[in-house]
Amino acid sequence: MMWARGHEAITSSRSLISLSGPASVKFLQNLLSCDVAKLAADPSPSLASGVFLSTKGRVIAPAFLWKTAHNDKESNDKAFVLDVSRSLGSELITHLNSYKLKRTKVDIEDITSRMSVHSIYGATVEAAEEAKKIPSIIGFMDPRCKALGVRVLGQSSLKLTDMIKEDVFPASNGTYEVLRRICGLPDGLETTNKLPLELNLELQNSIDFDKGCYLGQELTARSFHTGILRKRAFPCLLLGVGDEIPSAWLDARTKKEGGVPRLPPPIVGTFMAMSEESESNFDSIETGMDVLLGNKKAGKVLTPPLAEGGVNVAVLQLRMENVMKNFDCEKDGVVSIGGKEFRCLPYVPNWWPPIDLETGKPEEQGRE
Repeated sequence: MMWARGHEAITSSRSLISLSGPASVKFLQNLLSCDVAKLAADPSPSLASGVFLSTKGRVIAPAFLWKTAHNDKESNDKAFVLDVSRSLGSELITHLNSYKLKRTKVDIEDITSRMSVHSIYGATVEAAEEAKKIPSIIGFMDPRCKALGVRVLGQSSLKLTDMIKEDVFPASNGTYEVLRRICGLPDGLETTNKLPLELNLELQNSIDFDKGCYLGQELTARSFHTGILRKRAFPCLLLGVGDEIPSAWLDARTKKEGGVPRLPPPIVGTFMAMSEESESNFDSIETGMDVLLGNKKAGKVLTPPLAEGGVNVAVLQLRMENVMKNFDCEKDGVVSIGGKEFRCLPYVPNWWPPIDLETGKPEEQGRE
C-alpha cells in the first residue's frame, strides 16, 4: 500500500518563511497559537504545529513552526521557519508584515527556493530521534498526527535517498495528500475563515490554551472552555448510493460514538482500495460546496477527494448532531454534493481522543 512506508518531497506545495532577530520570539508569541516562548527556551531545534488567527478568531493559516538555530541560552537571536501551504504563503507574509513595526527587530523572508520539506511515512519515533543526530537536516514526528510520519526540513539540495534505506522507504509521490485526507487534516485554502476548533486544530496539538494572549485567542479560549462545538471536520469515505456498505459502519451502529466507527489509516486505505465508485464522479466536488441531507444543509466540503487516482476520501465539515448522535449508515448516509448523490460514510480517526457527544469536545475536557 502506498501509505505504508515511503518518502516524498512536498516542497512544491509548501511555502517556507524565515523569521529571525532578537524580537522574533515575542513577535511570533503574539500571533501564533502554539507556545513559541517555550520552544525558544530549549536551545535545540524543534518542531511545533500552530495556527494564525484573525482578530475575530478565524483561521488565516495553519502552520508548522521549525526552530532551526542551535542557540545557546544566552543568545537573543533566535531563528525560525514557518512551513505553510503554498496557497497561503503570500497572504501570511502580508499578515506578518502588517504587525511588524519599523523598530521591530525581526527579519521576515521567503526562503522557499533555498529549503525543502520532506515526509517519511511509516517511520517510528525512534527514527525521528535518529534524524535529530544528522547535522544537515531537522527531523521530527509530525506533531499533528503520527500517521503522517517524520517531517524533515533541509536545504533545497537535500536528497533523502542519501540518508535512508530506499528499499525500506521507497519514493512514494502523492502519499502526503492521500494520508492527509485519510487522517482528516484540512489545510491551506480549505481552512481559511473557519473556526479553529471546528477544524480539530486543538486535537492536532496546534493550540496551547495555557500560553496567554495572542491574536484571536479570546474567542478560541471562550469556545474551548464554555461553548458547545456543533460542527467538526470529519474524514468521510464516499461511495455510490448502491455500493455495499463496509461492515465497520454497520457494526458501529451499536457502539458508543454515535454510530460511526473509529478507524486507523490502513483500514481506511483498504476500504478505499476496495471501492468500485468511478473516479469521474468526484470531478465536480470542490472545496466550499454544500453537503445536503435531503433538502437540509448538513455541512460543507473542506478537502475534496482526489479524482485522479481514485482517492474517494474527503474531509467534510459536518454538524455533530448529524454524525455522532445515532448515525445510521443506511438511513442517514445518502447526501448530495454538487448535484450528485453519494453514500457518505464519516468516521472518527483513531488519533482523536474520545469525544463527548453532548459538548463535541474531548470527554475529559467536556466534563469540566
